Amino acid sequence: MKQFCKIDLYEYLDYRNFLRDLYHVNKLQDERFSYRSFALKIGFKSQSTLLMIIKGQRSLSLKSVAKLSKGIKLTENEETYFEILVKFNNETDDVLKKKNYLELLGTKDKMALSYLQLTQFKVLSSWYYLAIYVLIGTRDFSENTDFSQKLNGALSKQKAIKAVSELIEIGLIKVVNGNLKQSQGAITIDDATRSEIIKVYHENMIKKSLESLKLDDCLNRDFNGVTFSIPKDKYSIIVEKIRNFRKDINETTSSLENSTEVYHLNLNLFPLTKVNK
Repeated sequence: MKQFCKIDLYEYLDYRNFLRDLYHVNKLQDERFSYRSFALKIGFKSQSTLLMIIKGQRSLSLKSVAKLSKGIKLTENEETYFEILVKFNNETDDVLKKKNYLELLGTKDKMALSYLQLTQFKVLSSWYYLAIYVLIGTRDFSENTDFSQKLNGALSKQKAIKAVSELIEIGLIKVVNGNLKQSQGAITIDDATRSEIIKVYHENMIKKSLESLKLDDCLNRDFNGVTFSIPKDKYSIIVEKIRNFRKDINETTSSLENSTEVYHLNLNLFPLTKVNK
């Protein structure tokens, strides 16, 4: 069997994707390389366990990190990053997940962490950062606005103060004559972005939509959905229509004057059947 190939661990924010790509790279180098040989190399007794982990049907335990790291010859720094990555991906609590992510960024900082990553995380890791940013641009906003009350009591004053401070720090809002002002217009997220930051953001907004479904008057919110079938090669056409619709809504609302309320629009398209590759 040929020499085992390594890939850049620091490019990944999901250990499952890392293991999947690591397997495929070595498979391309040596056609004899199999999931069974990969499993044995990283200390697993069966390939089925490895496959379940890669497919997201099972989580990698912290106990397995050391033997896996040794098997694929991770450096000490890489093993530290990988262990935090496993904690981050396995964590379900939003507060702890955010803590794990900041630890990941701290580890990557030794390899020249980009300022953009930290900025994105601060804005997207909690739902209320963008809500506060948009609220500041509404007609009735003033220095006397109570963020907690305006956001349905879903935000403590301490969190609001911290969020405003960080939004100023990263340049999204500024203080003009004692008043908070937006430094730029509507914020959009790159369609091609697929990082864990975006996943956390969407998870948070989906949770907020469920709260709205249960608590808000139906006259103040709208929920719609449709189930349909499409040929696989037409999926991209539907996605393009959705993206154009979102951009149109963003442009329309950005041009409106005297806005008083802050809304969020969720657009989700996902398969109910197993998609053939």
